[in-house]
Amino acid sequence: MSDYFQTNMPYVSIVIVNARNVKNLESCLKSVYKTQYPNYEVLVVDCQTPKIEKLAVRYNFRLISFKNDVGPAKSHNIGFKNISLNSKYVVFLDNDVKVTQYWLGKLVNVMENDKSIGIAQACILQYDYPDKLDHSCLSIDLLGTWISTYGLKQNSIDNRIIEIFAASSAACITRRNIYEITGGFDDDYFIYDDDTDYSWRIRLLGYKVVLV
Repeated sequence: MSDYFQTNMPYVSIVIVNARNVKNLESCLKSVYKTQYPNYEVLVVDCQTPKIEKLAVRYNFRLISFKNDVGPAKSHNIGFKNISLNSKYVVFLDNDVKVTQYWLGKLVNVMENDKSIGIAQACILQYDYPDKLDHSCLSIDLLGTWISTYGLKQNSIDNRIIEIFAASSAACITRRNIYEITGGFDDDYFIYDDDTDYSWRIRLLGYKVVLV
């Protein structure tokens, strides 16, 4: 890969949220480090996982560790506060996600080619039924419950970019400057609906939320 290509691809910080789990995290990391993209760093925000430091040494990621459970919403914000100054984008991943080799480049290209997109969710497939989609939020009802893509066939969205109401923080990319403007995730949610709230505030700024 040429130096020119490496220099001109935006730098990305990948923040993985983990709690009390080594097996899933290691599986996630193995897939992330096969990513075919030249400029990225990996940070893990961990809660209450014994001997997590050994994994950090083995895989050479930046570790922010807590003895208490601060929750995913706050973990996202803590991760963001520790990303590189060079990062144009931040990616959030759950620890039970496995990525494909070219996932990151595709997400970055979508963001680079359309400045009106504030956050983009990767297409997430189910482990047990890999031909079916996992969750993304097409819209919400009056109670804030997701009307989701869950269970739809993968080929129903192949090679398309679909505007949605909210992106799942299980696997999504957002602009650094947008995150700073919105203030990031709301810690009060602790877990669940924090990504709905964050996506909603991005939409209120006039930006789009999409599924890739």
